[in-house]
Amino acid sequence: MTCAELCRLFCCPPCPSSIAAKLAYIPPDPPTYSITQDADGKESLHLTERAQFLFSHRELALIEAMTVPTRRRNTIACMHVKITTEPRFTLLYSHGNAVDLGEMSSFYVGLGTKLHCNVFAYDYSGYGCSTGSPTESNMYADAEAAWQTMVGRLDIDPMKIIIYGQSIGSVASVDLATRHQCAGIILHSPLLSGIRVMFPNVQRTLFFDPFPSISKITRVQSVVLVLHGTEDEVIQFSHGLCLYERAPNTVDPLWIDGAGHNDIEQYSSYLIRLKKFVQDELPARAAAAAKAAAAARDVAAALAAASDANGTIGNRSAVGDDGVMALAGGMDDDDDAEAGSSFDGDSAQRETAEAACAASDKGRAKASGSTTTDLGVEQPPKEPTAANDSESLQASSTDALLKPDSEGGAEQTLTTTTTVTETAVASAATVLSASEQSLPLSVDCADRAPSATPEQLPLQEIPLDVTVRTGGGEKSLSEVAAGERVSLVYV
Repeated sequence: MTCAELCRLFCCPPCPSSIAAKLAYIPPDPPTYSITQDADGKESLHLTERAQFLFSHRELALIEAMTVPTRRRNTIACMHVKITTEPRFTLLYSHGNAVDLGEMSSFYVGLGTKLHCNVFAYDYSGYGCSTGSPTESNMYADAEAAWQTMVGRLDIDPMKIIIYGQSIGSVASVDLATRHQCAGIILHSPLLSGIRVMFPNVQRTLFFDPFPSISKITRVQSVVLVLHGTEDEVIQFSHGLCLYERAPNTVDPLWIDGAGHNDIEQYSSYLIRLKKFVQDELPARAAAAAKAAAAARDVAAALAAASDANGTIGNRSAVGDDGVMALAGGMDDDDDAEAGSSFDGDSAQRETAEAACAASDKGRAKASGSTTTDLGVEQPPKEPTAANDSESLQASSTDALLKPDSEGGAEQTLTTTTTVTETAVASAATVLSASEQSLPLSVDCADRAPSATPEQLPLQEIPLDVTVRTGGGEKSLSEVAAGERVSLVYV
């Protein structure tokens, strides 16, 4: 670089966001497409020769062009490639640097056809027909506007959207996925942060570091698939590897041996891995989430029925909205009343409850193939299942495997805002055992009688809005971290 170029880069103005924008964004000039509007307000796409569209007019007719305003008062160009009327998913595609929608149009048609998915793509501010200038803040607003268009204007179910980010587009995709739950997210040659691209030996995220995906990926709850070439000359392979290791919910990544930054799509393993993700892994997780949600409703109904049968909820005013009704899915967040109900059954009822719990434990272990530790905590099968899917687990109220304290000291205590009778809990476990539902959660339930031996009583579901107490104070069950050691205490 000449001295003049260095001055323009670092001094006009001398702020990190401006420097990053000059290095990270290289929009094609001139654009390879245009969008026109007729008298009726209908927008149409026109590609130039530089777009090099590889398909016929029939495929071109599948592309719908539109312009969308953003919260930063820019207008971005969008492209909806409608491959089918019944797509498996719709990809929200954030493209890489130095290209625009026109140049990417052939790729979108081909990818959507292979995956049987529609594709919604957009140009960043300052790219193609989008107004404004390409900056980090504008890019985040552009991705948000594209999401809102899909969910609002096009009425696409968020759980039918796969967020796809390539290269610099992975920055917008990770940021978007921290705010919205979706079916999944694909990171194609992603970067950890701007400073780490320029200075690979940097180990800390500095306050002025642009594009800090390394700090945001831990907040992404949707399932993540990472693709990266081992010989990437622009963004080192270690970036993709680190994001994969830090993401809380992932599937097996695709590391393409010998692939660089711009040729991953040319390897056959690229499409094979995407098809497996779209056709097998995501539908399996969605089915598991639906099954778990149905099981949660069954447990709520069983708890309510068992409590009614034993007179524990008969008078709602005596129990309170934060009481047993909470475990049946009827808790009111604004109601702070606490009430308790004691177990008034005789010894025969107690023995029946204990027998039901024991039978339920055995039935679940046999049906689900799970194992039990020496503390009696039921563990899920080790092979990959939907139990590893944070999105599915959170949606079905089973986000964390709740474990008892294995130490002899004090326990962190999970206490509902009412007491849970043994009969109600045992009845719920019996119903689930009869319907062959897997019960992946275990909580430590101390017996009311001081002389009785504490036993592990597995439970299937507890509503996420139940208020609980841990060593860190009161919070809702949805805020309990995965793997946190807690115990459910009843009297």
